[in-house]
Amino acid sequence: MQLLQKLLLGSILITIFGAMYTFAEVPMIDRGDGYAVYPQPKQSTVEMIKEAPRNLFNFFTDVNSPSQQTQPTSNIPQPTDAVTPGSSTQPIDTSSPIDEILQGNEVTYSEATINSVRNCLTNIEAYKIAEQKTGVSWKVIAGIHYMEGNCGSTKSCVSGRTLGVNEPDLYGNCAANAGEGKPVPLPGGGCGFRNLVDSCIYGGNHLRGKIQGKVPGTVEELAYALGRYNGLGNRNCGKTPYAHCPPSFDNDDHIYPMSKFDSKHETMYLVYCADHTTCNPPKVFQRIGALSVARILTNL
Repeated sequence: MQLLQKLLLGSILITIFGAMYTFAEVPMIDRGDGYAVYPQPKQSTVEMIKEAPRNLFNFFTDVNSPSQQTQPTSNIPQPTDAVTPGSSTQPIDTSSPIDEILQGNEVTYSEATINSVRNCLTNIEAYKIAEQKTGVSWKVIAGIHYMEGNCGSTKSCVSGRTLGVNEPDLYGNCAANAGEGKPVPLPGGGCGFRNLVDSCIYGGNHLRGKIQGKVPGTVEELAYALGRYNGLGNRNCGKTPYAHCPPSFDNDDHIYPMSKFDSKHETMYLVYCADHTTCNPPKVFQRIGALSVARILTNL
């Protein structure tokens, strides 16, 4: 009898404190992955009072029937890892995030140029895996790979060097137990990538790193990030006869993202003919830029 009285008193106290808690502000729960969710709505005071006898009865039932006990469940999603080279994010629709801004054929590309871009589709699975892991559109990944290695299946997305060869830009930052999308030590010294997928995942995350971890989703954001992926030396304004200066936005005058993207960018200039070596005078840049590659892929 004393046990029943104690349990009844405990149930009443829980109900009172629960009723007081109902008026507290519902906090937002940070999942740790950049998203936030709210708990399920709390019961009203009246509902809690009504439930108290039932909860007390269920307590006795559970005590007497251990097999009835279940683990509590939660509808709050579990945290995911932060986006770093080799980590995963939620897959995204490959027909989505930037297709709308890539539509249109203001510039007529030659059949040879279109076919050179079409060759990138040989690696589409690698690009799509990189998109799933980084959030960066596979068409932008393909654009980077085209600029760096002409979409060669044995060429790195990071520099265009042959896969398995030392990547000087990594400055020796690699580990033997590196996971997916990360460079590994090479037998002859230095750091490199085991396969195309790893180099493209790394490249996608490196691109995001140029824009504070954000997935670039507009022409302006893409130009900002892609120009910095390559380095800022090939900006045209103030260095070349490029006709559209000052630039409308950051890196609007950069050949790496913007060359031949539209009529405004049909004639642009190569400032650096090689690392640390300027062209004298600057040369007309004949190739398309990374966003033009993505645009052609969208309109194929």
